[in-house]
Amino acid sequence: MLRVVLHPACANVAHSRGRASPHSGHAISLDPCNPAFYGNRSLALERAARCEEALVDAESCLRCDPAYAAGYERKGRALLGLGEAAAALAAFERGRLLAAEDAGLRDGAAEAQRALERRRMEIMQAGSEAVGGLGGAARAAAARPVERLVSR
Repeated sequence: MLRVVLHPACANVAHSRGRASPHSGHAISLDPCNPAFYGNRSLALERAARCEEALVDAESCLRCDPAYAAGYERKGRALLGLGEAAAALAAFERGRLLAAEDAGLRDGAAEAQRALERRRMEIMQAGSEAVGGLGGAARAAAARPVERLVSR
């Protein structure tokens, strides 16, 4: 069987410029089951802010090899770029099950956690502003604990 190897220098130049190397697509056409090819292209696409395409490649990468930990980092990064912090955290944590010490997965999970916390704070802030804008009786009602109805 012919095994295609994309020279790392080609991939690194493309990644640093934030664009997918034309060699990635050619390599994928020659060896469509190599997860590294999809992963490399996913990284380049994510850096080019083409996160939907990056997610497609990350998922293709993981279809090729579900045990390829870097694929979960690629998926998490693409999901973060799409504003899907909870799904990104799940992808990073899945990868950490395979490679617990991987710095990219660890850092990605921390970034996703921070994004989730920022979102929680935005929601809380919006909620307190909404309650603050209520009239006296409505504000008092919103501040009271909700009574639970229990059927006996």
